[in-house]
Amino acid sequence: MGRRFALVLSLFLTACTTLPRGRGLLPPLRLEQAPGEPLTRSQQKTAVRLWTLADAGDVSGAKKLFVAFPPQHPLAELLQLGIAFGAGEPNLWPRLAAFAQAHPRYPTGWELALLAGEREGQLLGAAEAAQQLAQLTGQASWERRRTELVERFVRAAEEETAKLMAAGQAAAALETARRALEHAPQLRSLREVAVRAALAAGNTEAAKLLVLPLPEDEGGLLLKAEVAGVEGKWELAATLYRRLPPQNPTRCLRVREAEERARWQSPPALVRAAAQSPRLARGELAVLLLFYFPQLAEKAAGPVPLYEDLVGHAAQREVLILVQAGILQGDPLTRRVFPARAVTGQELQGVLTRLLAVLGFSHLNLCLANEGNAQCLQLPGGERSMTGGDVVRLLARMWELTPC
Repeated sequence: MGRRFALVLSLFLTACTTLPRGRGLLPPLRLEQAPGEPLTRSQQKTAVRLWTLADAGDVSGAKKLFVAFPPQHPLAELLQLGIAFGAGEPNLWPRLAAFAQAHPRYPTGWELALLAGEREGQLLGAAEAAQQLAQLTGQASWERRRTELVERFVRAAEEETAKLMAAGQAAAALETARRALEHAPQLRSLREVAVRAALAAGNTEAAKLLVLPLPEDEGGLLLKAEVAGVEGKWELAATLYRRLPPQNPTRCLRVREAEERARWQSPPALVRAAAQSPRLARGELAVLLLFYFPQLAEKAAGPVPLYEDLVGHAAQREVLILVQAGILQGDPLTRRVFPARAVTGQELQGVLTRLLAVLGFSHLNLCLANEGNAQCLQLPGGERSMTGGDVVRLLARMWELTPC
């Protein structure tokens, strides 16, 4: 082996004194490690001269020498690829990768494959070649090169993902980000972009899996809650929003919005009917008030009245609770509470005034339409009857303005 190496070195030094200076594009040929049968001295000399000419950019001279090299020898393929690489030909990566895999113990094959992969943007392939070189040579420099190539791939993928998202190509952005995350799962910025790409592409399952590893800090909670909302899991979304830092300016609004959506995902039939009522009755109003503020049951400390027109009524329980809490009023003389009577704007104003007092919501004020501000519950005035939708919107606004 030592004699063979000395011969190759002698040939190389001789070639260097008679051939043009190379550009440093091609790696060392390492004939002593080349695959296949040992080359004759003449064949070695041809290979070294050819390689040097290819590196110097003398493609014509290298091709002339290639004719004299035995075509059946495994090294012939690499010499031909080296000429093509020196000439700047494109799309060499697949062939060089195949050669390196076919001859895994030959470092030059892997090194040229790495260079072609890097030149052609096949950074992951180049990183794999660097890993093979690290294992073959034991040199830490190749492992550092592998790490550098992976980092470059991830950065390029992150930039490409952002461009695809900006162009509205969410599905392509998701696939690009996913591929990069396989090599850099700890890269948070890329993971967050991947989650948003999955949501934009309508791939909720992918978004759910991608968002799970994020920590539950402010940014992570916001994204996890967003995914939960897209899944229709509004109770979970509300729970996640509640974990946001109190100083987050959107915390309370997000919590209330999620709670409102969760509330109406599967309301009881009586509540649904009240919300859809074209002419809301007092009994239906009681149903909606207790639906939004179940804590009113704890305020029902007064005596239990007996109202003849309430016996057997669908909203009997709700009306009695509100009467006991001092929010709804009946007629003790006639023993009637009028659960079927339509609610007017004027009556609603009185009911909500008492409701706010019972709940201790001193931060809220009532006002008539077009007379309020952002912190005011605007009520329709007069004797106009109310729809269930009217009242639901008022109660949702009241809930939204309630501190978390």
